[in-house]
Amino acid sequence: MSIFFEGADQMAPRQLYQAATIVKGMAGQGIEFGRVVFLNGDSFYLASPVDGLFTGVAILRSVTAGQQLQVMTIGVLESPDWSTCTDNMLLQSGKSYYLRQDGKLSIIPDSDGYVVRVGRASSQTVLTVTFDLKVA
Repeated sequence: MSIFFEGADQMAPRQLYQAATIVKGMAGQGIEFGRVVFLNGDSFYLASPVDGLFTGVAILRSVTAGQQLQVMTIGVLESPDWSTCTDNMLLQSGKSYYLRQDGKLSIIPDSDGYVVRVGRASSQTVLTVTFDLKVA
């Protein structure tokens, strides 16, 4: 199934291929596509594995504080460019992705704080979002 968003000029093209859970709320700070966020009060903020708080993955291209944000808590997310949330444009197929201390995604989990597994890449452009949490 394809999902189209209002305000397409702010959105990156995405397709969701299976059931997904998406929540909406206001951004409490600037947040880019693919970044892991947590809900604090009425607003979303960037997550860090240090505190172990997370709600989901931002699915908008880029928003500033006070703008509406859509967050995927579970599902399949496709993007041709993952550079806003990883160190590369493409994902490494078959690899799990973890939340790093700097808030980006990596195939190498941090050794301090909580280990937050965000999901697994099924191809270079598709991430299956399923959160797992453990203490490092």
